[in-house]
Amino acid sequence: MKSGVTICEMTMIDYDSVQDLIASTEGLTLRSADSREATDLYPKRNPGLSFAARSGGRLIGCVMWGHDGGRGYLQHLAVAPEARPRESRPPSWNDVLQLWRSWESKRLTLTF
Repeated sequence: MKSGVTICEMTMIDYDSVQDLIASTEGLTLRSADSREATDLYPKRNPGLSFAARSGGRLIGCVMWGHDGGRGYLQHLAVAPEARPRESRPPSWNDVLQLWRSWESKRLTLTF
């Protein structure tokens, strides 16, 4: 993990910064499911599975992960270009993957 990077659980305070990061990340798109209202419900249904990475007080990465009880879904994974030189994903990816494994789920679906 890069020094100076902090990882914390994502909250609605992060919403605008997360939306800006996703919108500015090549290859990612925002959908109607990414509305403020829908995003507010997501961590309530999937507590402890969405994270924000910050450096110098600025959002540099996010991951939004969920499940339907049997399958895991990676909804968004974005890293600011300047934070990518050696790490292509937020450090929280491994934490989320370990959680998914603990559910003993047989299937993982990535949505892009």
